[in-house]
Amino acid sequence: MSPLALGAPANDNVGHASILTLGMAAAFNNIGATVQAGEVSPGAGSGLSCRTQDGWCYNNTTPSNTLWYSITASADPLVVFVQQASTANLQLALWQADDPNNFATFHKIAANDDGNDYYAPGILPVTGLNAGGNYLIQLSGQPGYFGTGGSIQASAVAQQSLAGGHLGAGGIGLFRFTLASAIKPTDYFVIDTGGSTFNTEIGLYDSHGRLVAENDNIDSRNLNSALRFGFAGTHGTSLSAGEYTLALGGFNTIFRNGEIDTSFNQQGDFMINLQSTQNVTLPAAPSRLAVDGSILPASIEEVQLAQGFLGQREVLFIPFILEGDISSTDWAVIHTTGSAIDTEIALYDARGHLVAENDNIGSGNLLSRLSFGFDGDHGDGLAAGEYTLAVGGANTIFRDGLDVTSASQWTGDYAVYLQTSAGVSLMAIPEPAHVQLMCAGLALIGFRLWLRPRR
Repeated sequence: MSPLALGAPANDNVGHASILTLGMAAAFNNIGATVQAGEVSPGAGSGLSCRTQDGWCYNNTTPSNTLWYSITASADPLVVFVQQASTANLQLALWQADDPNNFATFHKIAANDDGNDYYAPGILPVTGLNAGGNYLIQLSGQPGYFGTGGSIQASAVAQQSLAGGHLGAGGIGLFRFTLASAIKPTDYFVIDTGGSTFNTEIGLYDSHGRLVAENDNIDSRNLNSALRFGFAGTHGTSLSAGEYTLALGGFNTIFRNGEIDTSFNQQGDFMINLQSTQNVTLPAAPSRLAVDGSILPASIEEVQLAQGFLGQREVLFIPFILEGDISSTDWAVIHTTGSAIDTEIALYDARGHLVAENDNIGSGNLLSRLSFGFDGDHGDGLAAGEYTLAVGGANTIFRDGLDVTSASQWTGDYAVYLQTSAGVSLMAIPEPAHVQLMCAGLALIGFRLWLRPRR
């Protein structure tokens, strides 16, 4: 190998490659950098050569003012990303060398020219490297781009399973995690549903219940979903540290700030995979399957408010006390999953004011659902206090003042459930009767069923 050129950077020669530490960015400037005699080139990439991971742009395959780096691989996949000046156009190649002093022994592993929309190079996750093995990184500047500064970072990509299981038709999956450090443009962060058996959609929410990003299909031929942040991040080049919730649904799920609409009838097995160059912490307590097919964090309890038989024109009143406020990041859902009739429900506050009502969950689904807080179809919050839930069959009319009129011809079994991240206490419920009889029976001696209090 040739000696260092006068005034060249210390790592101009592959024999003097700078050592990179995984996860640590290193500043560079290639002023005075040269090319060694016989220096390797990865050649042109396949297909759209500039964007591929096996070579450089077809019209610029000759190394120019190169710098060299050495990295020790871990058992995790390896990525290499560059931040460069807006006028720069650099190139990367990853090599394994039998003899670092002999270019003839170099074996190309990966190479890239334009890894993102700013023409910065980036090597996406490379698997199969030998843990503890040494590898060489070649950073080349295309002709005419001398005096270019920037930073280079090689990182290990940790792979985790965020969740897996079976999602019921119309269900919602909520999976929480904590990102310890912010994702930067030289990081890699991907959440995907690869391995799922149905057409998934995912939405990412921050700790305030705001929608950060969403995705339906990876592409026209792949019905799985993926969110990408960091280098070449299609959903953002950065992501703040903090707590997040990944919401999972099927095709036609709609994600908004503080609202998730699920009108799909698909169901199936799912997998949610997470890859990150930054530390991600998962909750110690696993998520749990709710009666309505949703997958909920362990902090959200589900209790059966009532079950039984409802006759024609009968209305059931269920009094309960919500022990804590429901805010935009909390969860409160009332649903009639398991009922054999076309239900209608309405929620009244302690003054008899009609808070919200629902007939059908969606087209083709005759069950009923009210939601507040994080999935606030009927409001982003619900104050602590006394409430009464009214349940009837189709053709029930709800008005203020607990004024309920039912012309329902439905008869059959019913079931009502409450999911909440705040404590709730229930009171004894009489047998269903006509509205007039029920209104007279609301003065009850109650008993209290305590759930886990909100954190």
